[in-house]
Amino acid sequence: VITILPSLLGSRRRIGLAGLVCLAAMLAACTTGGQRAADLRAPYEQRQVFAVVPLRNESGSQYADGVRLADRLSEQLTVTAQIDTVPVNRVLAAMERLGLAEVSNKGQALQLRQALGVDGLLAGTVTSFDPYDPPKLGMNVELYLDPKHESAKFDIRLLSRAASDRDFRFEGYTSHDQPVSALSLMFDAAHPAVQDRLHVYTVHRGTDYGVTSADARLYRISADLYADFVAYEVCRRLMQAETQRLTPTHAADPASPAPQTRMAAH
Repeated sequence: VITILPSLLGSRRRIGLAGLVCLAAMLAACTTGGQRAADLRAPYEQRQVFAVVPLRNESGSQYADGVRLADRLSEQLTVTAQIDTVPVNRVLAAMERLGLAEVSNKGQALQLRQALGVDGLLAGTVTSFDPYDPPKLGMNVELYLDPKHESAKFDIRLLSRAASDRDFRFEGYTSHDQPVSALSLMFDAAHPAVQDRLHVYTVHRGTDYGVTSADARLYRISADLYADFVAYEVCRRLMQAETQRLTPTHAADPASPAPQTRMAAH
């Protein structure tokens, strides 16, 4: 550790020291330039392999590209802890072998998941698309998991103590032929809540975007950059939904007092 006494420094040395501090800060910022707004993590005990199906375009816009949006979702899942992905072009090849032009129902989704041999398959639709500032992008997504994987863990003793099956919730249990999580999301850049999320995303990615309102606008006028933001948010919400699904909710203990309920204002 080097200690520099202020009394021994002239004005030029103080200016030089300030310059070195600024340079060090700039170099540190460069080394963290690739970081995301927040690192995503899947709530699975073991690593899972996911595949993303090209999204069906139900937006009414001919410019909504379901393949490119699937690529962005796949890229975001790839950097999510505990998840690996297969390339979207491999998904397209498997669909061609199965004679599927698109995946429009759960039967096709399960068939494709099995053909790919993956743990999870993400399918869905583009429900809204407007690339002009302020952009809009809406998606419906469904996650299908391999039934061989354990979906939930619960204590059988709590089940035996429950007065009825209504007193115990199997948060992780779902039918094997149904999606385990389904989301319907709309990202309208004119909405204040979406603007707040976009600001957080741009500032904490370690780029110059989002530092000022003019820089943040780059993510609104670029359809590709905005799609990256939406892909991140969709995966973030999906991991939140999966975490909630896999979090056990136990039956209330009869000896414990009833919890107080508080209504939240929206």
